[in-house]
Amino acid sequence: MKALMLCSLFSLIGAYGQETEKGVAPSSYERCSAVEYNQSLRERGLVTETKEDFENWLAPKIAEYKSRNSGRMMDGTIITIPVVVHVIHNGDPVNTIGNATSENISYDQVISQIDVLNQDYRRILGTPGAGTSGYGLGVDVEIEFCLAQRDPDGNDTDGVNRIDLGQESWTMDEVDSDVKPVTIWDPTNYMNMWSVKFGGADAGILGYAQFPSTSGLGGLNSNGGSANTDGVVSNFNAFGTTAQDDGSFILNGTYNLGRTMTHEVGHWLGLIHIWGDTSNCTDGATSGDYVVDTPASNQANYVCTPVTNCGSNFDMIENYMDYTNDACMDTFTQGQKDRILTVMANSPRRNTLGASNACQPVTVYGFDGSIEMMGYSGCNNSAQIELINTGSTTMTSATIEYDLDGGTTETYVWTGSLAQDEIEMISLPSLTGASVGQHLLTMNLTLINGMPDEDTWDNEDVWQIVVQELNQVTTTTISLTLVPDNYGSETTWEFKKGDGTLIASGGPYTDGDSTPETEVFNVEEENCYTFTIFDAYGDGMCCTYGNGSYELTTDDNTVVVSGGAYAATSESTNIYVNSTMTVEDHNFVASNFSIYPNPAQNGINISVKGSELPENMQIYNMLGQVILDKQIDAQVDLGVDISTLSSGIYFVKLQNAKNSVVLRFVKK
Repeated sequence: MKALMLCSLFSLIGAYGQETEKGVAPSSYERCSAVEYNQSLRERGLVTETKEDFENWLAPKIAEYKSRNSGRMMDGTIITIPVVVHVIHNGDPVNTIGNATSENISYDQVISQIDVLNQDYRRILGTPGAGTSGYGLGVDVEIEFCLAQRDPDGNDTDGVNRIDLGQESWTMDEVDSDVKPVTIWDPTNYMNMWSVKFGGADAGILGYAQFPSTSGLGGLNSNGGSANTDGVVSNFNAFGTTAQDDGSFILNGTYNLGRTMTHEVGHWLGLIHIWGDTSNCTDGATSGDYVVDTPASNQANYVCTPVTNCGSNFDMIENYMDYTNDACMDTFTQGQKDRILTVMANSPRRNTLGASNACQPVTVYGFDGSIEMMGYSGCNNSAQIELINTGSTTMTSATIEYDLDGGTTETYVWTGSLAQDEIEMISLPSLTGASVGQHLLTMNLTLINGMPDEDTWDNEDVWQIVVQELNQVTTTTISLTLVPDNYGSETTWEFKKGDGTLIASGGPYTDGDSTPETEVFNVEEENCYTFTIFDAYGDGMCCTYGNGSYELTTDDNTVVVSGGAYAATSESTNIYVNSTMTVEDHNFVASNFSIYPNPAQNGINISVKGSELPENMQIYNMLGQVILDKQIDAQVDLGVDISTLSSGIYFVKLQNAKNSVVLRFVKK
């Protein structure tokens, strides 16, 4: 399968004013490297499908599309594809009128390219995209392109993502390995375009594209390229058109009307070269370019002079998928349109673009927030979440619901103060009922300041987590005794708090020296710690190359863990230090308190199991505002008049010197 259509198209070195034989590439030009590149991918096992595999999958889907749309040039449905243009530069200022000197192209140059794509794919009257050549077979493809107005986080954007990567020019391999993965936006919601300056052996390349994937379709198990490389790439000076140049553009002398990207986007949408990348003259639904209404051809054309390479029919040199100059091109055929719309309906990362909201302006709501899971602590069995206030109202409370594997929903209420666009990192309470192993954690932001979130698209996050075994101890210190094996230089270790704070570390040790090493760590109750031992070679500390070992013990010499014969580069142990609370402290838990009646209309009472009363009671509303604060001296103080409260949800916080619990009630 042609995973990455690497269409280097043409080298620009010495290209100007050169006479060429019709249909034959000038010696200073490079032929498109798609075939050679994808053969390399197959040899390395990165792509397993051939072009024929893809065509066999696509052909029946095209036939189905044609049968549904028989006799109609247009079905009236316009697919709009959101575009983000990543402008890669090395710190140069953005080009301006009269001062266009760098690869950091102007916004107007970007706009001009989007305009050309729309002119060509929509065949807009009065533009170069509505020519009358190409056998008169040019059609409106019914595909439009728009610069994104919201980024993946839901924030405003102009669709141009300028990135200073500290390097002026790039090879294709560097673009795929170093540029794309760190800059790409979600390819299920955006068509990613990169404007770069090609350099080195690839200095003459104009552009290339990744072919649509067939992963998971029709029994095929190949992929058309990684999701983190999906998109189209252009040399910065072949991006845009001189027809709109305001003096801030940098464009080469020949390929300067924006058709490089029209051609490459064609590949990204499933089209192959008009001559089918072969020297054969056969053409049709199962050969050549697999399009019936383009004439048979056996080679690329580089000039605008009509030529017959296969029989009496002229080549369609006006087709966007040939290699002719930009000024020649003005045609996509109905057969090519059928391929494009079939891919848009079926191919992963293409079939979701029409439903993307990336081109819709960002609306600022009063109550709007988002959550994103930033990490998971196996030690604390807790998820770390980034809470963002994207609304115009200061956020004072947020209700987050979460569950494991679709089980019992738990609720966490955050209170504080977040102005618009401010962020706070929070940790959910330890997950309950989670067995050791893999689980699916789902989190949902449901309420902001007691009100439903007005824009819910970014309110949910789902993560795969691994719950680890936790060793619970009662101690004030943890002691480490470590005996290196014969290769002590391979051994290192870390002792961290559950939040990731490094408490201590050690190693490497001296090869051949098995002298025991000891360390003592002070630990705090109700905190979690992780000890990790590393072996650089990956064969542990025992027993092939000496009898190395390690042991962790508590202050009363209870062994927490011991080992050494681990066949891996590391081994971790989680330790939770239990509280030394009194019996009374252990009684101060939520299960020993209850509110009745609940729901209530006029008053509530707090029921206490056992003899210990809380010292203080606070009631606060969903905005996080305290509406009652009273001292508790006797049982009678646990009754509260709520007749003047508005209907809604309220929280009661009960406290003593060391502990607190929160209960919820509903005012009718």
